[in-house]
Amino acid sequence: MRRLRVGRVRGITPKKKARLQEIGPRADWSLSCSTSRVGDLTRIDAGGGYQDALHLVGGSAPELP
Repeated sequence: MRRLRVGRVRGITPKKKARLQEIGPRADWSLSCSTSRVGDLTRIDAGGGYQDALHLVGGSAPELP
């Protein structure tokens, strides 16, 4: 089963892993990044209704330490 992840892409590591600062379904931002192998990504969306609603409630992603 695939996991839906929503958040802000924070970059690609030298080992070809995407870094994602996730926002949860309650519009709470994570203060760290999850990583996924770029080859495992099946889809990237931007500007959908769900993403826009989370951004309206949760605001912009906080800067990471």
